[in-house]
Amino acid sequence: ELQGSSASVDGIKAQKEFQVSGAIYGGIEDLTDNNRGVAIVINAQKLLFDAGKVDAEVMSATLQASSGVHALTARMNEKAKDFSSLWVNLDKYQNLSEKVQSRLQVLGPLISQLEQVASAGIGDVSQVAAAQRTVSMIRLMETDVSERLQQAQLDFINAFGMLPKDLTFDDYLINNLVPPIITEEMALNAPAI
Repeated sequence: ELQGSSASVDGIKAQKEFQVSGAIYGGIEDLTDNNRGVAIVINAQKLLFDAGKVDAEVMSATLQASSGVHALTARMNEKAKDFSSLWVNLDKYQNLSEKVQSRLQVLGPLISQLEQVASAGIGDVSQVAAAQRTVSMIRLMETDVSERLQQAQLDFINAFGMLPKDLTFDDYLINNLVPPIITEEMALNAPAI
């Protein structure tokens, strides 16, 4: 679309240039009389005055082409934001999953002992019930984080084609690239913002 709008500017500018067209006609009238002929027709024209109509069309097409450049930049920035968001979600849920798993490794023996106490019926019933609720909440959190991680992985694969192997999301790099103060001039030069 951008290349098409740029080409239309050149097409409109060409209306102001000197234009030449021609045609060649040839034929034989009668073979016995040996009448043959060739005719060349040349047309030349140049726009002398149009009250600025072509100039206005050129300006309009130029601004549309410029608008197309900004629209393309905005689309690219939007896609970059969406892809960055997918990467952030994947990184977040991978970290959460690792933390939940490390906590469960520590709490695993305690949870199994609590389940044995609950099934045996020994101990204070209210404390056992409270502990069972805590265990249920931990298991629920583990399931929720696991499902969200799988969804983040699926979204990432759909966008990038595969999960990152040795790459990690470098949020420090992105933080350092964002300027500390955004001026009005910067905002005007970045229409996607």
